[in-house]
Amino acid sequence: MRGRFVELSLCLVLGASASYPRVSLAQPAASDATRQEAHERFDRGLKLFNQGDNSGALAEFTRAYELVPHPLVLFNIGLVHSSMHHSVDAVTTFDRLLASPGQLGARELEVARARREEQAALIGELAISVDVAGADVEVDNLPVGKSPLPGPVRVSSGEHWVSAIAPGRYPERRRVVVAGKSKADVSLVLRELDRTLARLTVKANVPAADVLVDGVPVGKTPLPASLAFAPGAHTIEVRRPGYVAATQSVTLGEGVTGEVSLDLAVDQAALRSQGGSLALSISEPDAVVFVDTVPRGTYAAPLQLPPGKHSIRVERAGFFPFQREIEIPERGRLEVPIDLQPTPEKRASYRSAATTQRTLGFIGLATGAALAAGGTGFLIYNQGQKNDAKDAFDTADLNTPGGECYPGTDGRTAVSTPTCVEELRIRLDNLEEARGHDKFGWIGVGVGAAVLGTGAILLLTANDPDRYEPKSDSNVFARGRLLPVAYVGGAFTGLGVTGAF
Repeated sequence: MRGRFVELSLCLVLGASASYPRVSLAQPAASDATRQEAHERFDRGLKLFNQGDNSGALAEFTRAYELVPHPLVLFNIGLVHSSMHHSVDAVTTFDRLLASPGQLGARELEVARARREEQAALIGELAISVDVAGADVEVDNLPVGKSPLPGPVRVSSGEHWVSAIAPGRYPERRRVVVAGKSKADVSLVLRELDRTLARLTVKANVPAADVLVDGVPVGKTPLPASLAFAPGAHTIEVRRPGYVAATQSVTLGEGVTGEVSLDLAVDQAALRSQGGSLALSISEPDAVVFVDTVPRGTYAAPLQLPPGKHSIRVERAGFFPFQREIEIPERGRLEVPIDLQPTPEKRASYRSAATTQRTLGFIGLATGAALAAGGTGFLIYNQGQKNDAKDAFDTADLNTPGGECYPGTDGRTAVSTPTCVEELRIRLDNLEEARGHDKFGWIGVGVGAAVLGTGAILLLTANDPDRYEPKSDSNVFARGRLLPVAYVGGAFTGLGVTGAF
């Protein structure tokens, strides 16, 4: 089963960049905005599928196909149905694709045909007969028509619940197991009832729990629709290994509609002896985890759970909720990586903030480097000014006690005049002023270094603006691109180049 999952995921991811389908002239070309949304949904579908969120992936692929009906998206929809054991839907999807493949690549067509035959082998038939005409016939609590049905009902191999409901008759339910490529005959006899049927919706907090009405199994949770009952008293029970069974008695009047919610409590003794652990690796911090609709708070450590099926949901503000069905091994450990996908608003704000920080970082580097270089240049220039002022002062000397002025070029001939003394004082002031100008250069170097360091820190701590952007290799909706395509698994191995419209 694990090998099959890997093969399917590779087909999905690598097949994303394949094909150059023909665009019908009768169909208007999609706008760039529509193509972009389709691209984002397709990319998100790939990520969800590779994380095991098949339902989420199916929803994203389906919406992407509604926006831009690309045959490769339909191809991936068929693969997801195959992975979910929706054999009838998978065959229907592949038949639709093969009937109108456009210019889908030969390799994809080969895979589609193989998967179609594989899933067709897992389809069985239910030949349902009811002794009353006009009865509502349900399979797995979902309507399939009224009796007499025009023909057998196609279903995936496995266990199914067949029901027939008619006014004035007791409802009849039957559990049936059907194998692939086989037919199971189901004959339902509805006894007369002189009262109007009531309907009851039964809900539980855990999946895959057995639902029993008056001791008779009627299905497993979650039940997709309400159940029909004869008016009167009934006992509803929900039970599953690892939990304490929950029971509730109800009295239904004629024609009434009601709902019963039964919450199963974990059997702590069974949990200690048979339970397993769930370890989550979540891409975003402070995410809140729900297990079987029960909030478990911010995830911090592995969770102990009863063995079997569970539904997990992970939420964080600004991100799409992640939901997946898991199977906890008895006395084992299940590790689930979760890559939360941002909403368009979160992605836009994140990209804007990351881009702004990187821009400020580059501005800081450039500005800091300019200021530091300017300060260094000024210090070099001012050193020349200081040297000139010192040379001018060194050509003379001032004997302050005697008030005599000695020119330094002559051997100490005294010239004691006010003009000479004033000139020497001016030269000394010029030297001190030049020395004082160094502070401006050092300020420039210091400020420049600080701004340069701030810019470097901003760049080093900046997030990648493209972190949440859809990957270019998943854009099957781009115009006129040629992209490499690889196929891995079974007999399908190869590498080529194909295009996207």
